[in-house]
Amino acid sequence: MAEPELKLHLTLAPAADTITVTARFDGLAGRAGHPFLQVPEVFASVRGQEYRAQDVIARDDRGELRLADGTSEPGADSAFFSARTFIPARDTAGAITLTYRAAIVAATSPRRPGPSFDLRGVDGGCAGAFATFLILPTEVNTRVRLTAVWEFHDREARGFTTRGAGDFTTDLTLAELLMTFLIAGRVRTVPEEDAGTAPFNAYWIGEPPFTVDDAMAWCERAHERLRTFFRTPHPAPYHFMLRPHPNHRDAGAATTDGFMLEYGAGPHTEAARRYMFLHEMIHHFAGSLDGPPGSTSWYSEGLAEFYKIKIAAGEGLLDRVAHETEVRTMTHAYYTNPHLSLPYAEVPGRYWADSHVQGIAYNRGFMYFADLDALIRERSRGGRSLDDLVLAMIEERRAGRPCDEALWRATLRAELGEAGVAHFKRMLAGDVIVPPADAFGPDLTRARRRTKVRKLGFTDRSLTNLPHLITGLDPDSAAAAAGLREGDTVIAFQGATPSVLHSTDALVLEPEVTLMVAREGGPQPITFTTEGGSTHEYVWERRTT
Repeated sequence: MAEPELKLHLTLAPAADTITVTARFDGLAGRAGHPFLQVPEVFASVRGQEYRAQDVIARDDRGELRLADGTSEPGADSAFFSARTFIPARDTAGAITLTYRAAIVAATSPRRPGPSFDLRGVDGGCAGAFATFLILPTEVNTRVRLTAVWEFHDREARGFTTRGAGDFTTDLTLAELLMTFLIAGRVRTVPEEDAGTAPFNAYWIGEPPFTVDDAMAWCERAHERLRTFFRTPHPAPYHFMLRPHPNHRDAGAATTDGFMLEYGAGPHTEAARRYMFLHEMIHHFAGSLDGPPGSTSWYSEGLAEFYKIKIAAGEGLLDRVAHETEVRTMTHAYYTNPHLSLPYAEVPGRYWADSHVQGIAYNRGFMYFADLDALIRERSRGGRSLDDLVLAMIEERRAGRPCDEALWRATLRAELGEAGVAHFKRMLAGDVIVPPADAFGPDLTRARRRTKVRKLGFTDRSLTNLPHLITGLDPDSAAAAAGLREGDTVIAFQGATPSVLHSTDALVLEPEVTLMVAREGGPQPITFTTEGGSTHEYVWERRTT
């Protein structure tokens, strides 16, 4: 591939509460009065740095380059991406150099649920993604020759990214640069020798509530199993980054060659945490479909959920009890989701507003792939499985060809005929999925039960986000009947406990919930029932004979 015309020399100088960024662009031109630089305002629901033109020192070959604030530019899905732009006062000349400071927020300060993109720090270290603080050209598909250099005043400080350890040079697109994670400062590593260049590398800041050496030894073994299973040739070093956050539930975000884990304060079991590790690592190998944000998440999230179960069991990474527990957790989340039958076309627009809607990609995707795998094995009399289709999709992506929903439909048609496409369409439409009794292994069988459903009456993120603002209130709900209003501020609440499990609802609801709501006359308690009727649920449990 020809050398990129755009070159970026990036100097990163972390301090206690900022990173000073110096970015020199060669091959970039801007016209007077036209936006040519941008910083993400929102990226996958996470807020970016709030720079203004006055915060950026810009120069080019003619000297000082004055910038003006442009408008906020929403993407195709403004809930996923929007950017604030910068406009030059004159035409630019030659190389352009920007200098600005990105603020580092305390890692354990309040935050809303979302990917681990924002820049957060603790104990002399910081971590995040370039997506939320780098000012870059507006055309994100541009290829760039990137040289990254770290500058530290602390002799014990080090810098790592998912693209390389220490200073490095690489070619990539600006979009790929945005999805690069970094961790810097007083960072601890496994291994300590050759950190950043080993096949599997772990870096962390803060004090994880588990033994990191043991957990990362398991992850290294799991990573090797995944590399073999997905037939990955010549793998690059993999980078596992860890930072703390204040929420109960662990969270994470995967990218090429690594992922960022935010470890929470909740009482996770070892097995539950390791299933999450697997889920995030599988994203690197299984990949995703091309398409607008959220519209194809059923594929990437569903495959990560399906293969974490299959590979953990097949490779002996977790025991039978953990397997049965995780299957029960995930199937329960699917059958009790209040949006069980929501057409998938409605998911992207609501993906970041309601975790139940977001959960469709995970739990419905998981059930779809489990059912599809069973169907392929049955039709082929055990000769083929979902693995054959997924590996074929991966090969198409490796060959540089489009890997999108059209290719998936063609792959289904080649394997199962029109019945495979019809099966896929039923999943998108929201038809209830009931995989066969042996879908999760010969040791488990299927039973049908009646299950009580609890209903909050508004989005659960009203109580998991800070501040607690009521959104998505159902006017026919018990909460509305008790006097709750859209936009109410909740000061405190009882009867709704944050869940720690990755594959379940964000809140565990008791029969009654009480909210203390701010009103003009002072705080007002509002109590309502969460009884939401019942539904049929299919459960997979160990055979008794």
